[in-house]
Amino acid sequence: METKTTRIGMETEIDKNLKTLAETKATCYCLRETGQCDSDDCLACSKLSLYQQGVRNLLPVDLLKIDNLATKIIQRKLDNDISFRATSASRWKYFFNCLKWMAIVFLFTIFIPLAAAYFLCTYALDTKGAVYPIIDDETESKVFRVLNETHRNVYDMNNDHEVNCQDFTVMFVYLWAKIYPDDSRAAQIVFNRNFNTGMNHLFVSVQSGKKIFYIEPQGNSVCYRMEHFWGNKYDPGFNREITKSFWYKQMGLPYNGE
Repeated sequence: METKTTRIGMETEIDKNLKTLAETKATCYCLRETGQCDSDDCLACSKLSLYQQGVRNLLPVDLLKIDNLATKIIQRKLDNDISFRATSASRWKYFFNCLKWMAIVFLFTIFIPLAAAYFLCTYALDTKGAVYPIIDDETESKVFRVLNETHRNVYDMNNDHEVNCQDFTVMFVYLWAKIYPDDSRAAQIVFNRNFNTGMNHLFVSVQSGKKIFYIEPQGNSVCYRMEHFWGNKYDPGFNREITKSFWYKQMGLPYNGE
């Protein structure tokens, strides 16, 4: 029986066949990466069909040889073919552009609407567009308590034969300091004079954290915020804080520097 032998180092027919299959695989990869072929082209490609037939019955070790050879061929193309490198780089650029647009879409369709919803849940807008913070439960309960005590104790403090905003405001601030001595600085006296609307009024500001609430001490638990009590007549742009010491002296009250 005749046998075919080869010397070590010489290329056998099987090696040639594996090399051809590897070149086909590498060529397909490069064509796909450079955009010269797509999935529809692959379905109609006769070379790809022959490649699939060629590898169908190969041993695993031969398949590994094909993969290794194809990898080397592709690497040579990367090293030598500038256009292929540029196309590969453009694919990375395309990838990062996609990420950029995804981030933009996320920003405008999810993040900004959520931020706006949070803002609207935290602040309220009046008809003129002024922004008023929504009061928290703890601060509101403090305001209600001092409001009740103010209405119970207010009198004509400066003997002008009237019980008006001056008396209500100073009484509110004075009682706030008495009831909440550790938080006495939270309540301050505010003056608003607006010739456009006729506002000439004294009232109270109450601070809670970074938020400031403007309180009408003549109001009640249903309507006690300046923007609600006075409506369009009140413009917070004309608010001006007044020192307590002046009004305490006017009302004959001791001032302890709170």
